[in-house]
Amino acid sequence: MSKLFRLIILTLVYFLIPQSTPISTIQEGLKRVLEINSEFKKKSADLSKEHLNALEIEVEKYIDFSGMAKRSFGSVWKDMDESQQQEAQRLLKKLLTSSYIDKIAKINSESVRLLNESVTGDSAEVSSVVKAEDNKEISIKYRLRNIDKSWKVTDVIIEGVSLTLNYRQEFQNIARKSGVNQVLNSLKQRVGES
Repeated sequence: MSKLFRLIILTLVYFLIPQSTPISTIQEGLKRVLEINSEFKKKSADLSKEHLNALEIEVEKYIDFSGMAKRSFGSVWKDMDESQQQEAQRLLKKLLTSSYIDKIAKINSESVRLLNESVTGDSAEVSSVVKAEDNKEISIKYRLRNIDKSWKVTDVIIEGVSLTLNYRQEFQNIARKSGVNQVLNSLKQRVGES
C-alpha cells in the first residue's frame, strides 16, 4: 500500500469517527456547569439572572432541541406546518430551560456521578446518579445522538421516566381533544407567554 493511500485512509477515518465519546461529552458539559456555578457563587450565594443565563447558554451547546422537539411532539409534529414546528421547538426549549436551569445551578462536584455509557451506532446512553438535597440518589440517563461528529443529548430519563415520552403523551392528549393550536397555546401558558 502506498504512503499516499495510507494517508488518505487515515485522514478519512479521522474525519468519519466522532472526536468525542458520549460520556466525555457529558463530562465536558458537567465541568463547564461546575465552573460557571463556582464563578457565580464567589460573587453571591443567591441565584442571579446572569448566572441562570450563563448556564442556559452553556447547556444549549449539548442538547439537540430539534430532535428533542420531534420526539416530544411525536405524531403531533407531523400535523404542524413549518412555522408551528418552529414555534413548538422554541416553546419546548423555553419550557425545558425554565424548568431545569435553577436545578442545574445547584449542582456541585459531589452531587453527580457518571457511571457508564453504551453506544450503538450513532445512538448512546450515559448513566449517572445525582445526589438530591436530601441525600437521596436519583438515577438519570442521558440519551445522545451523534450529529455532525458530536454527541448531543436528545432525551433525559429521570428515575425511569423519559422526558420526551412524557411530553409526547401530554401533547398528543391535548391535540386529540382540542387540536394542534391548543398544544401551542398550552405551552405558551406554561412558559408565561399567554
